[in-house]
Amino acid sequence: EGLFRGGHVALTNERFTQGLDAIERACGTLERIAVDATRMAEFGQRSAQVQTECEDIAALVEAAIGEVRGAAPRRRVAVDAEVLPGAEHAWVDGELLQQGLQALIANGVRFTPDGGRVVVQARAMGEVLLLEVRDDGVGLSAETRRRLLDPNFVSHEARHHRTGHGLEFNLPGLGFGLPLARRVAEAHGGTLEWDG
Repeated sequence: EGLFRGGHVALTNERFTQGLDAIERACGTLERIAVDATRMAEFGQRSAQVQTECEDIAALVEAAIGEVRGAAPRRRVAVDAEVLPGAEHAWVDGELLQQGLQALIANGVRFTPDGGRVVVQARAMGEVLLLEVRDDGVGLSAETRRRLLDPNFVSHEARHHRTGHGLEFNLPGLGFGLPLARRVAEAHGGTLEWDG
């Protein structure tokens, strides 16, 4: 694809350019599939051992938001962070926590219509760090809510996945996000809970 776009091969017309765009989108989708599947496999091999350090929670939240914004350049969904006093630092596995947050934020963006909003809030409840991702999207399906606690659950909506580009609205992903976020929460001694 780079050879064609770089002008090294001179076969350009509108249909050819559309074909290159489709190839680029498909390659991006395959890359996201590989990254998500690798994260799930790596997590399973880590035997749920987190390596905690005192982390800057605002930095982790902003990094997760930045990754999702990069994956959704055409979406017009505001994604905001609120780190409340007392929640600025916590002993967590920063890499894992960022991956779990990224999955939840991406899910929020995917199922929130353009013009909507996703908010990531961190607050301390005694010694516990509570991370909440709220959106004004369409919510979880009844099947997803019912089966989310199953450790082997991957959303059946994922079987209807089609190649997309940029977390299109209401287009199901591959079903890795919520199970990954749940495993990250549990590895830190917490839980993943949902409402709606």
